[in-house]
Amino acid sequence: MNPEDLYNRALVRSRLGDHKKAIHDWNLLLRIRPFLAEAYFNRALVYSSFADTQTVAADYRQAKRMAIENYTQAIHLNPGYVEAYYNRGLSRDDSGDKRGAIKDYTQAIRLDANFALAYNNRGLACVEIGCHRGAIKDYGRAIEISPNFAGAYLNRGNAYAKLGDYNKAIQEFNQALQITPDYAEVYGNRGKVRSKLKDQPGALGDYQSAAKLFFEQGDITGYQIMQNLIGALLPRQS
Repeated sequence: MNPEDLYNRALVRSRLGDHKKAIHDWNLLLRIRPFLAEAYFNRALVYSSFADTQTVAADYRQAKRMAIENYTQAIHLNPGYVEAYYNRGLSRDDSGDKRGAIKDYTQAIRLDANFALAYNNRGLACVEIGCHRGAIKDYGRAIEISPNFAGAYLNRGNAYAKLGDYNKAIQEFNQALQITPDYAEVYGNRGKVRSKLKDQPGALGDYQSAAKLFFEQGDITGYQIMQNLIGALLPRQS
């Protein structure tokens, strides 16, 4: 099989989630084209996807390590590879290396100043190390680039809530819901903030809306969490 056909078959197998055969094809291709950055990048994507299917922690960690190694090789071959930095950041983030992830997101932003997802995910990683103000700035930049980025409004609302600025948090959640009216997580988080503000009827309404949406969207875990919050709140309402 010639390299172009092998590349295409590897892509198809990757997209179908046939991880083992896809990795086998990328391995074969890299024996023929050892300096093909895109092959390392795509093999990294497969390892990362494979990691998400693993239930044994050691297997998950090993797959993520392999993903990071392949992204690193892709970057070595192509130092301007924005997506490789970003995706290595995601893998480092998932592996608990928040500072390493922040460095990768930052490099992706240096290479592409309009990379809204990189700003958003850097904000999320910043929150994990306690840098809420920096996260708010990153979410703001993501929103400037992509004004309909509902997830960035949600995340900025969460950051304001962490800082105790509940009114600003509600404003952010309201904006997210204007963009995405069926965003169950936003209703749930707005409910928690309303509860902090002693607005128990408002909190109950949000929890009920979130529960309904989670159920309709097939998120049983989210539904059960909301049901528990509703149950804890109802005695106070009676």
